Amino acid sequence: MREHLQAPAIQTQLVPIITRDCPNATAPTCTCTDSSTGKTILGLFDANDDCMVTVEEIKTNSLIVSLLSPDVTINGKMALSLGIKATAVKGTYTVAGQ
Repeated sequence: MREHLQAPAIQTQLVPIITRDCPNATAPTCTCTDSSTGKTILGLFDANDDCMVTVEEIKTNSLIVSLLSPDVTINGKMALSLGIKATAVKGTYTVAGQ
């Protein structure tokens, strides 16, 4: 599943948040606003402590790898199971003119 992960798109979304929350981010301090999203992102993904998150760091992140690892076998092929909760409510529709 990792090979299908859209890490470049994720990295593109993370960079502006890090830039906003860590305006003076220079290794090794990565000066970020306390309790900011940027600080959290760096804490989770910046494996080499260079104050940046690369595509490779996202792809090899232990949390991401764990969450997206295949966990079931279907027709002899490993697959990822996924649960989604949905709630339905009764709807009423009125047709104009009736």
